[in-house]
Amino acid sequence: MSRRRVQLVILYEDVQHRAFARGLFKARGFRNIRFLPMPVGKGDAREHIFEHYPSRVKAYRVLAQRNWAAHALAVFIDADDRTVAERSRELDEKLEDEKLERRQSGEKIALFIPKRNIETWLVYLKETIVEGDVVNEKTDYKNYYKRHYRVRDCISDARRLADTICPTHSLPQDAPQSLHRACDELERVL
Repeated sequence: MSRRRVQLVILYEDVQHRAFARGLFKARGFRNIRFLPMPVGKGDAREHIFEHYPSRVKAYRVLAQRNWAAHALAVFIDADDRTVAERSRELDEKLEDEKLERRQSGEKIALFIPKRNIETWLVYLKETIVEGDVVNEKTDYKNYYKRHYRVRDCISDARRLADTICPTHSLPQDAPQSLHRACDELERVL
């Protein structure tokens, strides 16, 4: 089935996630993308994701039973000061709290969890080296990215990741591990 007809629903924390997700999935041929609204104001976007993730997984599963190939769900949430595994476990726990099964291997549910924040990936894809050091997952690059780039500047890098880097497995070993994991997650929804 053409990805043009797949209904892709995306939960995300902020506009930077949204821009990156748009570039990533449009590059892979998705046209029917529905971004769920972010909370208005200065609230905790992570809590917004945790609150809505179980209901979106439940909706995905209902729709997927009817037409498996026509539905997918992607979640963009920063790991912040947690590990990627811890953030993923927290999402699993939110499902269990609602008496839902954890994400299954065959489900088209992708979790994009950058260590620290999405700007780690974006700076790595733009520059690889900042101030003499390879971009790493310990340093917070959010302010650096905002000083040097605009939100939409990530779209071409997201496309390059989706079109060239992930399909050819050409992400360098020194790339952030969470970015390597993002390539695997992208495959889940294709």
